[in-house]
Amino acid sequence: PSDDIMAISTEDLIMPRTNDDTELLEDNAYIMGDEDTVIDYPIAGDLFIINAGKLTISSSIYGNVYAIADELVITETGYINSLYCISNKLEISGNVDTSVYAISKTFIQNSTSTIWRDLHLTAQDVKLSGYVERDSNIACENMEILSTTYLGRDLNYSSNQEAIVAENA
Repeated sequence: PSDDIMAISTEDLIMPRTNDDTELLEDNAYIMGDEDTVIDYPIAGDLFIINAGKLTISSSIYGNVYAIADELVITETGYINSLYCISNKLEISGNVDTSVYAISKTFIQNSTSTIWRDLHLTAQDVKLSGYVERDSNIACENMEILSTTYLGRDLNYSSNQEAIVAENA
């Protein structure tokens, strides 16, 4: 019966910011929007976000990040547990404590980034210049592996183009 169903909230699914940027939000965060969003406060739980704009994470997310966004940027000060992402562009400069699972048109891992376990990726264009501790499983059109790249174990990739691999990578 429909009398047994109650809405948790009738307002938009937006988790309010903490009062102090250094204060830990000790819960999951749910964000939905179409404007650029910056997460610059720590979150103890998971982050669930659907955003039609640019999402920037510049703090610690001690849970997982589940994101659908036009663009997702994890800055050098960003730290997350695991990342599950669908985006037009995904750029990681910070640290991912476990693994990345992503579908993106463009994927960029900068030299300041560390993925401490595995990278599972489907993308059109891939540029790697950071550290992946374990396996990298990539399906792409174009891949460039720069000299600052360190892949701890296996690189498994499929592409119509041969990857461009810099010396000493």
